[in-house]
Amino acid sequence: MIFLKNYKDTFLVGLLIFSIFGCEKYSFPKNIDDWQPYKVGDIIVFESNKGNIDTVSIKKIHNSYLADDNLSVLPDKHQNIVVIGEAVLNKPIKTSLGGQIFKEEISLLSIYADESVYFNFDFKRPSDGLNYPSTALTFLKLKTLLEKKEASNFNSIVIEAVNQYESLIQYDLKKFWWSKKYGYTRFDFKNGDYLKLVKFIREGKNILEE
Repeated sequence: MIFLKNYKDTFLVGLLIFSIFGCEKYSFPKNIDDWQPYKVGDIIVFESNKGNIDTVSIKKIHNSYLADDNLSVLPDKHQNIVVIGEAVLNKPIKTSLGGQIFKEEISLLSIYADESVYFNFDFKRPSDGLNYPSTALTFLKLKTLLEKKEASNFNSIVIEAVNQYESLIQYDLKKFWWSKKYGYTRFDFKNGDYLKLVKFIREGKNILEE
């Protein structure tokens, strides 16, 4: 039998036991990159039904582990991917100092590992004044739908834009199309307007094809 000499030994042994049995680490499956279509440097171009052009460059893709409780000694950790883009503004925003802002950072997509893996479709453009819900699908559900190829628009699926959390906000986005190869291919808004993907530029070449 092992006798602990003091409280310090007791604490260290307890911490070791807790580190082994007291926390979980949730990670993505090895093939997750096959289902996340964007790479840093990609340029995606959308055209609206009114002829407006939106150009978005993929600037950052963060892949990290997040603690689910920062106050916990050994919290569970969840792998997380966040895709951030930079959009060219159709109309520059004037600042209070008289300058102009020509680009804005926008959210595109996040993927979160828990007991299931979740794709959170977080597309938002702050400057357009529209409300976008954060729609979530499990990886299994998304994979099943994409493998069926239920829509013809670049082998995209149609996803209803429904916020994953209860909210009293009235959202402007009605639905969007998602492709395994190209990501977002179309946005439909409740007022009848839409955006459709017209170019997907990677390493200087437009790789978009029907």
